[in-house]
Parts: sequence; structure tokens; C-alpha cells
Amino acid sequence: MKQIRICFDAKNKSSFINFIVCAFLIVIQFSCTEESVTKKEARPEATLEKLQLVHAKTLERIINYNDFLKQAGKEKKTAIKLLFTALKRSEEIHAKNQFALLQKHNAQPISVKEEKVITGSSTQTLKMALSMEDLSTNSVYPALIKLADCEKCTDALQIFKITQDSEFKHAELLRYAIYQGSGMPKLNYKVCPACGYILTTEDVIECPACKGMIKNFESI
Repeated sequence: MKQIRICFDAKNKSSFINFIVCAFLIVIQFSCTEESVTKKEARPEATLEKLQLVHAKTLERIINYNDFLKQAGKEKKTAIKLLFTALKRSEEIHAKNQFALLQKHNAQPISVKEEKVITGSSTQTLKMALSMEDLSTNSVYPALIKLADCEKCTDALQIFKITQDSEFKHAELLRYAIYQGSGMPKLNYKVCPACGYILTTEDVIECPACKGMIKNFESI
């Protein structure tokens, strides 16, 4: 099993983007043969190790979104502030679920070295946030899902899949905000308290990710 950390320079050489890519992008390459599954330990060590790191990074993302929403407030961009508030709440639920999973497997959360993040304008923070979410949905969670499946850690597999669905929605909302620009409307966000999935105007009766009832969603 190998870990590969991928770092790239954005065109504007944003230190924030470099930090997110280097620190949070965990691409796991491994072969899941029948022999490897048979010989694995009963405790899914590799899955839990990655879960510890992802949990730590989720806590950092909560701090990032809190800084982003404060910046939007300073700029009096209420619509963007509401979006970041919803995203922050969603990540808090992700962190709660990750922590509960660690406890279930008798694993302790870890801390990672904090990096100073310079918050730019709200327009810049939207793009930064989208980069974070795209990395998460396209690289981090697919790798975690494969790993949990290989180690037959079914509870982690379920959490990773549901969280990935939630993160896809994050990216969708951020793309919409970037596209709308200064014309971004105020939306009524509803957050699933079970998995963190965010709804806006969708006419549904249950959460698309975890099937929780819409009546239990938190309004932002």
C-alpha cells in the first residue's frame, strides 16, 4: 500500500490552494487481492489511519469555512455568508460522524500541524472552497471507499459514500455561487443532521444521501 501526496501550483500560485492540495489530498493506491483480504487483520488498520487524518482535516475545513463566512459578512455579501454557514454546519456533522466511527473502533483522533491560511476576498474564497471540495470528491473519498471495501470495514464504507455524496452537493452549490457572481441570490439552506447533506429548493421528502426525513433537516 502506498500513499502519494500530489502538489500543484495554481496559476496565481495561491498558498492556500497549495496547502489544501498537499495536506488534504490523500490518494491511496493498493491491490485488493483475495490473498490480501484473507491475510488482513480483523481491525481495519489502514482505513482507521486514513479516517484519523480525514477527521483532522475536516476540523481544519470547519475553521476555514468559519473564516470565509466572516469575510463575506465584512463584505456584506449575505448570500455568500449563508452558503458558507451551511457548508460549515455540514462539515461539523461530517466531523461528528467521523469521530463516532473512530470511537466505535477504539481509535483516537489525531491532530495535524496547522497551516496559516490567508483569507482573500469572498470571490477568492468561493474558488478556494471549490478546489477543496473537488479534491475531496474526486480523489480523497474514492480512495477511502476503495480502501474500506478492501478491508471489509462496512460501517466506514457507508460513512465514506454518504459523505462523498454530501461533498458533491457542496461543489455543486459553490459552482452555482461562482457562476452567479454578484447576482448570487439568498437561498434557504436545509442541512441533514444525520449526514450533512444540504438541500435548497429540492422538493423531496427524504435525504438523497442517507434517507433521513426532510422534516428533521436544520434550516440555515
